[in-house]
Amino acid sequence: MLDFLIKILKAINSNSHPGEIAHAVCCGMMLGFLPKDNLLWYIVFIFCAFLRINKSAYGLMIIVFSFIAPFFD
Repeated sequence: MLDFLIKILKAINSNSHPGEIAHAVCCGMMLGFLPKDNLLWYIVFIFCAFLRINKSAYGLMIIVFSFIAPFFD
């Protein structure tokens, strides 16, 4: 069980180069501002999921910018 948790923590902390984190923030911001009910969102989501970016920052930024987006309307 402990080995499984260590593998998860290593996966979250991988790709921690500043450029990879910046790419994750940009991809997350783009998806956070797009409407979630169209095909473009799903295509960009799958495309960004295969990029070499920090996946935890990517998911967190999607959530953060999804909450911020209604204030810009």
